Amino acid sequence: MGIRPTILFIIALVPGLLTGCGREDPKPAAGSAPSPTPVAVQSIVSIEKGSDASGAVLIVPKEAVFSKGPLTGVYVVDASGRISERWIATGHASNGSLVVISGLDEGEKVVGRYRPELREGMIVE
Repeated sequence: MGIRPTILFIIALVPGLLTGCGREDPKPAAGSAPSPTPVAVQSIVSIEKGSDASGAVLIVPKEAVFSKGPLTGVYVVDASGRISERWIATGHASNGSLVVISGLDEGEKVVGRYRPELREGMIVE
Protein backbone atom coordinates (compact mmCIF):
# COMPACT_ATOMS: atom_id res chain seq x y z
CA MET A 1 0.00 0.00 0.00
CA GLY A 2 1.53 3.29 -1.05
CA ILE A 3 1.55 6.57 0.81
CA ARG A 4 -1.35 8.08 -1.15
CA PRO A 5 -3.81 5.19 -0.53
CA THR A 6 -2.77 5.17 3.14
CA ILE A 7 -3.51 8.89 3.49
CA LEU A 8 -6.87 8.48 1.74
CA PHE A 9 -7.70 5.57 4.04
CA ILE A 10 -6.87 7.65 7.13
CA ILE A 11 -8.86 10.62 5.83
CA ALA A 12 -11.86 8.33 5.28
CA LEU A 13 -11.46 6.59 8.66
CA VAL A 14 -10.92 9.55 11.02
CA PRO A 15 -14.41 11.14 10.70
CA GLY A 16 -15.99 7.77 11.40
CA LEU A 17 -13.88 7.33 14.52
CA LEU A 18 -14.63 10.81 15.79
CA THR A 19 -18.37 10.56 15.34
CA GLY A 20 -19.88 10.68 18.80
CA CYS A 21 -16.72 11.80 20.57
CA GLY A 22 -17.56 14.23 23.32
CA ARG A 23 -21.22 13.30 23.27
CA GLU A 24 -22.91 12.21 26.46
CA ASP A 25 -26.07 10.24 26.94
CA PRO A 26 -28.85 12.73 27.50
CA LYS A 27 -29.94 13.10 31.11
CA PRO A 28 -33.62 13.30 31.91
CA ALA A 29 -34.91 16.85 31.90
CA ALA A 30 -35.86 18.45 35.18
CA GLY A 31 -39.41 17.50 36.01
CA SER A 32 -39.34 14.40 33.82
CA ALA A 33 -41.16 11.27 34.93
CA PRO A 34 -39.56 9.55 37.94
CA SER A 35 -38.52 5.92 37.91
CA PRO A 36 -41.72 3.85 37.94
CA THR A 37 -40.92 1.81 41.05
CA PRO A 38 -39.75 3.65 44.15
CA VAL A 39 -36.80 2.01 45.89
CA ALA A 40 -36.78 1.38 49.62
CA VAL A 41 -33.81 2.58 51.61
CA GLN A 42 -32.95 1.70 55.17
CA SER A 43 -32.72 5.28 56.38
CA ILE A 44 -32.49 8.87 55.28
CA VAL A 45 -30.52 11.13 57.57
CA SER A 46 -30.38 14.88 57.81
CA ILE A 47 -26.96 16.54 57.70
CA GLU A 48 -26.47 18.26 61.02
CA LYS A 49 -23.77 20.08 62.84
CA GLY A 50 -21.80 18.13 65.37
CA SER A 51 -18.84 19.20 67.39
CA ASP A 52 -15.29 18.02 67.77
CA ALA A 53 -12.04 19.51 69.02
CA SER A 54 -12.11 22.10 66.22
CA GLY A 55 -15.64 23.29 67.01
CA ALA A 56 -18.89 22.88 65.05
CA VAL A 57 -18.63 20.63 61.99
CA LEU A 58 -21.00 18.89 59.57
CA ILE A 59 -21.06 15.12 59.97
CA VAL A 60 -22.33 12.21 57.87
CA PRO A 61 -22.56 8.50 58.82
CA LYS A 62 -19.58 6.45 57.58
CA GLU A 63 -22.04 3.93 56.06
CA ALA A 64 -23.51 6.63 53.81
CA VAL A 65 -20.18 7.34 52.10
CA PHE A 66 -18.96 5.53 48.97
CA SER A 67 -15.94 5.81 46.69
CA LYS A 68 -15.59 5.69 42.92
CA GLY A 69 -11.91 5.79 42.10
CA PRO A 70 -10.45 8.82 43.86
CA LEU A 71 -13.88 10.41 44.44
CA THR A 72 -15.84 10.21 47.68
CA GLY A 73 -19.59 10.67 47.58
CA VAL A 74 -23.01 10.27 49.14
CA TYR A 75 -26.52 10.00 47.72
CA VAL A 76 -28.49 13.17 48.47
CA VAL A 77 -32.29 12.94 48.55
CA ASP A 78 -34.14 16.04 47.35
CA ALA A 79 -37.60 17.24 48.44
CA SER A 80 -39.31 15.07 45.80
CA GLY A 81 -37.44 11.95 46.98
CA ARG A 82 -35.11 11.77 43.98
CA ILE A 83 -31.54 10.52 44.58
CA SER A 84 -28.52 12.34 43.19
CA GLU A 85 -24.81 11.64 43.61
CA ARG A 86 -22.90 14.31 45.46
CA TRP A 87 -19.10 14.36 45.61
CA ILE A 88 -17.78 15.47 48.97
CA ALA A 89 -14.51 16.03 50.79
CA THR A 90 -14.27 14.35 54.18
CA GLY A 91 -12.05 14.84 57.18
CA HIS A 92 -11.45 12.67 60.19
CA ALA A 93 -13.72 9.96 61.60
CA SER A 94 -15.57 10.57 64.84
CA ASN A 95 -17.90 8.07 66.58
CA GLY A 96 -19.04 6.24 63.42
CA SER A 97 -19.33 9.45 61.42
CA LEU A 98 -17.11 11.40 59.07
CA VAL A 99 -16.54 15.13 59.19
CA VAL A 100 -17.64 16.77 55.92
CA ILE A 101 -15.23 19.45 54.76
CA SER A 102 -17.15 20.41 51.62
CA GLY A 103 -19.94 19.31 49.31
CA LEU A 104 -22.92 19.27 51.69
CA ASP A 105 -24.95 21.86 53.53
CA GLU A 106 -26.63 21.62 56.90
CA GLY A 107 -30.19 20.31 56.58
CA GLU A 108 -29.66 18.33 53.36
CA LYS A 109 -30.79 14.72 53.48
CA VAL A 110 -28.66 11.73 52.47
CA VAL A 111 -29.26 8.00 52.18
CA GLY A 112 -28.01 6.71 55.54
CA ARG A 113 -26.41 3.52 54.23
CA TYR A 114 -24.84 3.22 50.77
CA ARG A 115 -26.11 0.38 48.58
CA PRO A 116 -24.41 -0.29 45.22
CA GLU A 117 -27.71 -0.89 43.43
CA LEU A 118 -28.86 2.68 44.05
CA ARG A 119 -28.52 5.00 41.07
CA GLU A 120 -28.86 8.68 40.42
CA GLY A 121 -32.43 9.63 39.55
CA MET A 122 -34.13 6.82 41.50
CA ILE A 123 -37.03 7.76 43.76
CA VAL A 124 -36.99 6.61 47.40
CA GLU A 125 -40.02 5.57 49.39
